[in-house]
Amino acid sequence: MLSSEHDASRYADWLEKIENAETKDAFLYLVGAAVCLRNFQCHTQLKGHDGPLHDFRFLDGDSQPFSFITNQSKGLLFYFRPPAVRSGRYTLEALRNVLSSAAENPSGEWTVRITTVDEAKDLWAFLGLQ
Repeated sequence: MLSSEHDASRYADWLEKIENAETKDAFLYLVGAAVCLRNFQCHTQLKGHDGPLHDFRFLDGDSQPFSFITNQSKGLLFYFRPPAVRSGRYTLEALRNVLSSAAENPSGEWTVRITTVDEAKDLWAFLGLQ
C-alpha cells in the first residue's frame, strides 16, 4: 500500500523524468504492484548528497527490505536491502538466474537493473510478495 504520509505528486514528476518509454512502463508496473501489497507500506523518498536520488521504498514495519531508484537514462535500480539479503528467502545465484544484471554492491546489498516491463514482471514474480 502507498503511505499517505508522503508527497504523492512525486510519482508523476519522477515518471516524467524517465527518458525511455519501456522503463516508464517498468516504473508504472512496479509502483502499481506495490500499491496492491497489504503487508508493506511504500512511498517515495528524496535522498542523496550530490543531488536528490529518487528512491521508492518498501517498508515492512521498521524494516526496509527493498527499494528502487529511478534514473533518467539508465533505467531503474532495484535494491535487495540487508533485511532481504539476510532473510534467507532469496539467494543472489537464484536472482542471477532470473535477471542477469543482478550484482552485489560493496555494502553487501544486491542490485538489479530494470529497463523493461518484462524485467519488472520477472523481478516481481521472483520476489513473491503479497
